[in-house]
Amino acid sequence: MLKMNGLLRTFSLRKVWLCVCLFLMTSNSFGQYRTDKVIGAGYNSLEGQEYVLAIKYFNWAISAKPYLYGPWFYRAEAKYFLDDFVGAESDVTQALELNPYIGGFYELRALTRFKLQNFEESLGDWIKALQYNPSSKKYNFNRALCEFNLHRYDEAESHLKDIINRWEDFSDAFSLLGEVKLNKKDTIQAEKYVEQSLKLNPYNADNWKVMAGISYNRKEWKKVDESTSKIISFDSRNAKAFLMRAISRYYLNRLRESLEDYDQALRIDPDNFRGHFNRGKLRQELGDDNRAIQDFDYLVAKDPKNWLFLLNRADLSEKVADYKSAIRDFSALIKIFPNFWYGLQHRASCYRKLGMKNKAELDEFKIVKAQMDKRFGIQPRWSAKRKREVIKMRDMSFDKYDSFVDVEEKDSASQVSDRRPLTGYKGRVQDYMVEIECRPMYELSYYNDFEEIKSTLAYLPELDSLNRQKKYMPLYVVCNKKHLDDENSMKLFSFVDKISADLSVVKTNDLRKVLLLRRGIAYTLLHDYDSALDDFNEYVSIDDKNPLVYWQKAICEAGKDGLSVQGGIGSSTGNSAEADLSEAIKLNNKNAYIYYNRGNLYYKRMQYQKAIDDYTKAIEINPGLAEAYFNRGIVRLKANGKSGIVEDLSKAGELGIIDAYSIIKQIRSSKKK
Repeated sequence: MLKMNGLLRTFSLRKVWLCVCLFLMTSNSFGQYRTDKVIGAGYNSLEGQEYVLAIKYFNWAISAKPYLYGPWFYRAEAKYFLDDFVGAESDVTQALELNPYIGGFYELRALTRFKLQNFEESLGDWIKALQYNPSSKKYNFNRALCEFNLHRYDEAESHLKDIINRWEDFSDAFSLLGEVKLNKKDTIQAEKYVEQSLKLNPYNADNWKVMAGISYNRKEWKKVDESTSKIISFDSRNAKAFLMRAISRYYLNRLRESLEDYDQALRIDPDNFRGHFNRGKLRQELGDDNRAIQDFDYLVAKDPKNWLFLLNRADLSEKVADYKSAIRDFSALIKIFPNFWYGLQHRASCYRKLGMKNKAELDEFKIVKAQMDKRFGIQPRWSAKRKREVIKMRDMSFDKYDSFVDVEEKDSASQVSDRRPLTGYKGRVQDYMVEIECRPMYELSYYNDFEEIKSTLAYLPELDSLNRQKKYMPLYVVCNKKHLDDENSMKLFSFVDKISADLSVVKTNDLRKVLLLRRGIAYTLLHDYDSALDDFNEYVSIDDKNPLVYWQKAICEAGKDGLSVQGGIGSSTGNSAEADLSEAIKLNNKNAYIYYNRGNLYYKRMQYQKAIDDYTKAIEINPGLAEAYFNRGIVRLKANGKSGIVEDLSKAGELGIIDAYSIIKQIRSSKKK
């Protein structure tokens, strides 16, 4: 398992440089040897579950020899381990274009497409893989699983029976066949197959899931309790099993245990609507009204127009004498249903308890008038449009508002199995939660932000001449600014003093410009933006043709006016920073980092299309600029874009920004919910 310290355990610098040197050797006699060594190192990293580092090695191999199918396939595997299924599918497709005769390639693509819920295409790949290995039990089972998820139950049943005839002790096939029968409403046959599966393998959670489903449909609560307890013993993070067991224990009158199961389910899956609703109802039944209100507060915040949530919270608020909150919710319900007499009656009662007699009488008059109208056969009717609006709501049955809601969705046609295909693939870097935010600006610094996992280092040829001056500290282009400790801060202050002494005796403008630039960068790192701007402005008064100076001026103006290097915007600003970056672009329109920085400015102003355009330009200039792909993906996400988000993040991950994999997973999880 990949160990994390911060975000990722870094690889030995010496080993990385060894591989870089091997890769950059130009002698033809060593060409094949060099590529083989890089691929071998990548494969070793893959086997050691160092997936991000493996991608780095395979990037090098693909760059050197893109016609080799091996590196494409191995990089696809590494991306699959990181849950980057879009990137994995793209790479394995490239491998198949180079060599379409290896069944394992179709297997990996089928798995990626299954994860993306492209079951039709996944099924096609399993069928193709079976042409190369028709005796594979795994391939045959996964084909049936795809057919099951496509709701082709007859085809799935036929193939599963064939599998059982060939492999009589294959418990997964019996279990899935039981699930097929359950979806075909044949619970007797479903139970028969699941029992056979449990005889063969009583330690498989999938078998117990099907048995729990059968017992749940039959309302055999004791069996549901037993089956879900087995599931939990094998999979302690299964929120659905806790929810199902909670309902069974409720009907078995084990209310405290039921409440404990709801608590555990919501610790695992905090956004589960059914869990919050049922726990709220159970808390209400146990007299814990205030905590029940907390559950309905959560539900209403997520779905403010759901009458079921509003009505329950209104009743609870009235019960705990929070009459203002009750009036708020009853009013929201009456706005949705103007003829909601129950709501009018209770709102009137709340008004009276607050001493609001006039409003109470208005509600009571409406009720009396409606009763009289009904007696004389006069009843208001909804328009056809209003009926359509109400029909679209989740439920119109007010007499069921105090019932528990089911754990399962009733519309099984829209559901897919949570059963996984048979495979050993797994990966965990993406499990670390990160904030969905853009990467910061690039700037000049005396401290390198070298990340061994990134594919390329930021480089500017303009810095070469400056760095030839051995008398002063070397300059780097950085994105993640180093946090200065006391030692480095003191070094910078001493460095500023040294340059200031040299400036006091300098005689030529050329040398003066260099010293002003260097001291301005030091002041910037020390957050002394006023002093830095003084140096940069003096530089511009001598020479206004250096894009680096305008670039660094923009960084200072950003910091001074509350515009952090991560892109935020303050009061006067962004205009000064933008003007300087635009001037830098006029002087050098081939600098990807400047376009990237201006994209950050536009992003924080929510000028998303301008930001995307600048990131795209930066990528055109430097296709290896990982941060530009990453930020463009984030901006597209923030702008509610429909395409390109995962592709951009996948490319950023490929180039070494491992946070991208976590965000891809968050996006996928959000879409499911």
